[in-house]
Amino acid sequence: MQFGLSNAPAVFQRFINNIFCDLLDITVIVYLDDILIFSNSREEHVQHVTEVLSCLQKHNLFCNPSRCVFFVTEVTYIGLVVTPEGISMEQEEVKAIQEWPEPRNVKQVQSFLGFANFYHCFVHDFSCLACPLTSLTQKDQPWVWEAAQREAFHQIKTAISQEPVFVHPDESQPYTLETDASGTAMGAVLLQRKDDGCLHPVAFMCASFSPAELNYDTHDKELLAIIRTFEHWRIFLEGTEHPVTVLTNHKNLAYWKSARTFNRCHVRWHLILASYNFVIASWPRKQSQKPDTLSRRMDHSEIEPSPQIMLPETQFEGFGAEITTPLLEQIKEALQDNPSLDTVMAAAADPDSMPHSITAKFKDYTSQDSLLLSYFPTSMIPLDLDIRAECTHLS
Repeated sequence: MQFGLSNAPAVFQRFINNIFCDLLDITVIVYLDDILIFSNSREEHVQHVTEVLSCLQKHNLFCNPSRCVFFVTEVTYIGLVVTPEGISMEQEEVKAIQEWPEPRNVKQVQSFLGFANFYHCFVHDFSCLACPLTSLTQKDQPWVWEAAQREAFHQIKTAISQEPVFVHPDESQPYTLETDASGTAMGAVLLQRKDDGCLHPVAFMCASFSPAELNYDTHDKELLAIIRTFEHWRIFLEGTEHPVTVLTNHKNLAYWKSARTFNRCHVRWHLILASYNFVIASWPRKQSQKPDTLSRRMDHSEIEPSPQIMLPETQFEGFGAEITTPLLEQIKEALQDNPSLDTVMAAAADPDSMPHSITAKFKDYTSQDSLLLSYFPTSMIPLDLDIRAECTHLS
């Protein structure tokens, strides 16, 4: 491929991914021309290296021996130092951040944020710390470099210079999840207890709320932080053998799963969290594993919330209608004659036989007696005018 083409990196990455498709994320990690081979023992490593070199030879690709390192327990890979104890930042990159001069214009702020953002996963609440700087990069935003921007700049440099180390996740050990939300953002820490009996960070996460989410109350923001965290770390937290302990400083969340009434938003959230094995526990702020920089509120209720009834029973009228057998047969035939529903029907009838992406997409549907049912209060009626008219008449 010629030099200078804008799509050259993407095309080459796809080419490399296709070459190592059988080994990718099993024994090999590849980023462009940087290949990382990992094994549990020396004997396995000999086999894995042989497989990688054979694959390269098969496709007429060559490695520079002076750029290769084999049979080591510590390696530097794309700015990260990987050891048996965990993952840390490369010293040269940390030194570059420490010596970075104060920006004098928007371009220099963008350059700093672009470089520092590579290590944002090592900085607890990075998005919150960088908020005064990211606001400068918005369109039509006047250049202002005052105490808030200067403090954010030096806080990011200090946080990166502390060089935190992430431990490797162990699927056989339980996870601990610490979450917190403020008025504008959320943060989380994934932890595991190691041999020394202490909780060590596996990963950090931070994100800002959307304009609509900014209107949520404290309870919903704290709950949304938990949902966002589970979705972000689904690869670690879904299907765990041990329950995930979720630590939150919002005490009311400990009773959320036992609440008797839900609005439609909470119903959707409840279905999302139903895929995970976890327990919510209240966590005093003074015992927090990491400094809580997002939320300083002291208005969290200490009282268990009593069940609330949004609408009294007098607002509802009970009614029932029996669906005749001919109508059921018409619905079944209409479903079978609609090819656009074949995937949905197959996923609802036998979820285990479908790919995970398909099952997750149609997890709210189930099949019963060749009929398609939904957990949401939505009508699942085929696009047949006669059938729709009769169902509407029954309701």
